[in-house]
Amino acid sequence: MSNKSEKPSKKEEVIFPEDKKNEDGSRGLAEKAKTKGEVPEQFLKLIEDLREEIEELKKRPTHVSVEEQEMIDVREDYLETPATFFAFSTRFALWGDKRFGKESIPPAGEEIIFKRLHRYNRPATSGKGQETVCTCVAVVRSKKAAEWLREHSLFGIKFFERMDKVQKINVTLAEKMVEMNAVVSNMNEYQVIERCKVENIDIDIPDARQLRKLLIKKLAEKEIKKIEHQHKMSFAGERDEEGRKVEWKKVGTEVHASDDAY
Repeated sequence: MSNKSEKPSKKEEVIFPEDKKNEDGSRGLAEKAKTKGEVPEQFLKLIEDLREEIEELKKRPTHVSVEEQEMIDVREDYLETPATFFAFSTRFALWGDKRFGKESIPPAGEEIIFKRLHRYNRPATSGKGQETVCTCVAVVRSKKAAEWLREHSLFGIKFFERMDKVQKINVTLAEKMVEMNAVVSNMNEYQVIERCKVENIDIDIPDARQLRKLLIKKLAEKEIKKIEHQHKMSFAGERDEEGRKVEWKKVGTEVHASDDAY
């Protein structure tokens, strides 16, 4: 019995386990048009990525304890040159922040404390006379903590990264901005934009944090003007114990009554 020559067999199809038919009965991606030696490009890319991950894992220690991993994280987060932040206050601490209505806590979960640095007198930034300025400082060695502080809603309002900014600050305006920050912090992004439009603030600013600070400053300035106006009006029709009309004449910190007869 002679052996008949066998016909060449068709190319064997490569069936991937995960390559199932679609719900409509059509063939899956790999089964659809790929035969042996024709692997889909995305699969080749996946295989290459897995190979690289395996090689990377081989280079790592077989076991790293929790303590060792914590030490690795600390080394990576450590700042060779510390970041310093200054605030106009005797002592200051930050436990958290509210940014566009969302709570945020320091990376390490611990408060960041500003310690007393300097106290001095200078000419008042508003009105006459002298004012006492107290400054404090926070020295930060963590990259994550420094970045968290730079993104804080009070950065550039209550505390700064440069001492000269603190020395030039208008304390009255800054304190009022801190108050207005508590109001704006509860607003989400859309509410901030809406209020900016009401206050005639240009909203074509790509930085949402900068837009927020412009709104805080505008509200603080309005509040200061309102208080000054109310103060003046409160003295407009008043008379002192001797019946003399009280006028708004600010001399230093004293208010004098006029000599006009009642």
